[in-house]
Amino acid sequence: MKKLVKEISVVLVVAIMLFLILPFPANATNEKIEIVKTANEYLIYDSVRMKNNFEFAYATESSTEVDTLNFINAIQDTDGNYVAYIDSDIESIYFKNKEGKSRAQYMWIKQNNTVSNPIKIDLSNVITQDIVDFVYATTNRIPVKIGQEEREPITEGNTTRTTTVGYLQIEAKEGYTYEYQLIDLPNNDYTQFVTLAKEISNFVDNENSYENISKINDFYNLYYNLLPEKWEKVIDNKIEQPEEAKNGDEYVVWIKRINPSGQEIVDVQFMTSVREEREKILTETETEEVVTTTKLPVTFDSNIILILVLVIIILAIIALMITKKKLEKSANTGEKNEKKS
Repeated sequence: MKKLVKEISVVLVVAIMLFLILPFPANATNEKIEIVKTANEYLIYDSVRMKNNFEFAYATESSTEVDTLNFINAIQDTDGNYVAYIDSDIESIYFKNKEGKSRAQYMWIKQNNTVSNPIKIDLSNVITQDIVDFVYATTNRIPVKIGQEEREPITEGNTTRTTTVGYLQIEAKEGYTYEYQLIDLPNNDYTQFVTLAKEISNFVDNENSYENISKINDFYNLYYNLLPEKWEKVIDNKIEQPEEAKNGDEYVVWIKRINPSGQEIVDVQFMTSVREEREKILTETETEEVVTTTKLPVTFDSNIILILVLVIIILAIIALMITKKKLEKSANTGEKNEKKS
């Protein structure tokens, strides 16, 4: 028994040593690359190596010896990025079988005397100009206008509240019907989708830079992965924001247009809700009678002054008449006394 265990152990050790020293075919790496099909060729962008010059080579088998590869120089795109390419001659030699059908191949990149592992290149999954045009046309395939409207004021007690909300108005075509699906954000499934949409809308200059192409490709794939299955009918060509929406809430709005023949076109919009409320408090003006007691100084009415003056004059006249009577009476008495004497 001990002898058997010893023999098995020796066999295992030998097997491990053989595994370590024997050559095995290299597996293709899954490096981040993007392939763009132009009118004349395919451009292959490598996110790690595109900033500096390199050489590249193709082969049918990933186990091909590096020493047997035929390396050629990279070219530069309009943004100055270094890219590998596949022209019509290379495509015919490496990427088409005898029947002329496309087949995957392997690419090696040599940069600074270092050769990469084989990278699998499949031309059946490339970014075409149609994809680029589709992404750039997003939000414009079905014309819409975003507006605001003031709702009917609501009065409660002595307070009147007016609310302004947002909506999305479809510029409808006669005979067409419309459906929609509204997704409220944040939504984990849509986080990258919305981020990419904002970044793509801010693209400037050349659309064939690696970063732009990568984002276009990711957006395109997410677009079709997120397409809704259930739709709601659009009423009066207007899509209103949810009743519970607060000011600044964000939504993804999918819109489907169906022509009289049943053909469908789908587009997506990004809407930010608006909700502004104004309140007006109604008050009645009340007049209060206030009784004020005034001491000094006293201010009279002008009629009272005239009456007082008239009374004083009358009293003065009366006094003068009385005084005159007394004087006349005294004078008469004196005359009578002189006559007697």
